[in-house]
Amino acid sequence: MKAKPEPTPEPVALPPAPAPPSEIDFIEASVSLRYDDVFQWTQPNEVADVRWREGAYEFVCHNGVMLRISVLAAGIFRLRYSPDGVFQADFSYAIDPGFEAEKVVVRLEERDA
Repeated sequence: MKAKPEPTPEPVALPPAPAPPSEIDFIEASVSLRYDDVFQWTQPNEVADVRWREGAYEFVCHNGVMLRISVLAAGIFRLRYSPDGVFQADFSYAIDPGFEAEKVVVRLEERDA
């Protein structure tokens, strides 16, 4: 008596992959997927104002982007960039926490290009 071949099972259709979420926790964010809530391009546009504040020059753009330039000592500059014009508490891995900035005279000169 010959054995009957077993019937081939029907292929099972896999459900479609879920769409990526529009909002996720920061911890779950994958840099490679570039979710809109954790990554966006923000470029400075025309400088609207230049001001001296807290020992630094701040260059404020029309779109709210801000660049802060501090002179910590002769030849040591610190640049901070903020896409929304708000700077968090000052912190740097590059500067020794015990470092005290020198008193440096700074002058801004504007010239027509």
